Amino acid sequence: MTKEIRWRILTLQAALVVLLAAGTGFAFWANSFSTGMVKDQLTAQQIFFPGTDQIKAGGALDPAEFPQEIRDQAGNQVVNGDQARIYANDFIAIHLTKVANGLTYSQIGGAIAKLDKTSPTYTADVAKLNAAKQTLFMGEMLRTSLLNAYAWWTVGVFAGYAAWGLLIATLAVDRADGEGRASGRVTTESSTGSRPGARRRGVPFSSEALACLPNGPLPRCRPALILRPCPTYG
Repeated sequence: MTKEIRWRILTLQAALVVLLAAGTGFAFWANSFSTGMVKDQLTAQQIFFPGTDQIKAGGALDPAEFPQEIRDQAGNQVVNGDQARIYANDFIAIHLTKVANGLTYSQIGGAIAKLDKTSPTYTADVAKLNAAKQTLFMGEMLRTSLLNAYAWWTVGVFAGYAAWGLLIATLAVDRADGEGRASGRVTTESSTGSRPGARRRGVPFSSEALACLPNGPLPRCRPALILRPCPTYG
């Protein structure tokens, strides 16, 4: 590998370290911002799970209706995304199915249209369905908001995982870049340093001064303090 190619690789590694470091910082910020915002907003809403005294037959957390997941949260305040998901799916959703015999907010209008207008209970039935519609609207909006909080909380959590992964990658590339630069310096010093017997490009004898002795058919050289050119033998 030539010196030029080596330094190009090292430059690319340095640029990669900068990009990975920037990505790491952004991921940590995204984690802190998303989870912090969700926690602050949920805490301000003051939403609590029913107490442990409601884990009983006929209670708000009747074991026959509500899963163990929500019963484990009894008495706790909703302050994070996982708790928001549990409250939305295991508590609100179950109660909403009882409001209008399983009908959703969007289905109430169709149910009203099917009522017999000649029935003596028509007015009361319409009022009942309209009240259920209002309850379903508020319940479904709250459930949607909680699930939205859960989604952003999840994004923040995975951003945290990504941040740690990017940090490890940044350190690994930075170490490789540092080792490459150190190796390049050692190679450069070794190739340019003087040592006995080393040959330099364009010099027909060692780096030390050599004096040629014309004894014999070929010149014999020995180290000398004064350099003089070798004689030419035809």
